[in-house]
Amino acid sequence: MSPRPKVLKGSTVKNKTGCGTLYTTINEDENGKPIEVFCRLGKAGGCGSALTETLGRLITTGLRNGTPIESLVKQLQGVSCHQVSIGVSSCVDAVAKALKEVCDKDKLEPTLNLGNAGACPECGGALTAESGCATCHSCGYSKCS
Repeated sequence: MSPRPKVLKGSTVKNKTGCGTLYTTINEDENGKPIEVFCRLGKAGGCGSALTETLGRLITTGLRNGTPIESLVKQLQGVSCHQVSIGVSSCVDAVAKALKEVCDKDKLEPTLNLGNAGACPECGGALTAESGCATCHSCGYSKCS
């Protein structure tokens, strides 16, 4: 693992998620290459905060060990949960969007699940955003905003 320089510059992206506001900070080395990521869920403490902090640590470990940012984004984008928010399907998806926003967009593939609106709380199937509603085609569940 490459050592962390004493001072890094970066950007912080703010995204609204179903769990609250998520702040994703992406710091870059002297060549502009992402080297570390911090994820902070606006709510203090709790499971969601622990998981987003851990997500940042794992992404950082991958970056410092040479994993291409494109591979990390591809694995994270479109991951969904039952806490649906407009524009993101989960906190993990919000981190992928932040990475894409800050890093070289031309090198990253577009999001695979454009119509994804999270996971169905009834059956766990994929929810699809349709006409302002999240709809599950597996069991018929629907929630409109």
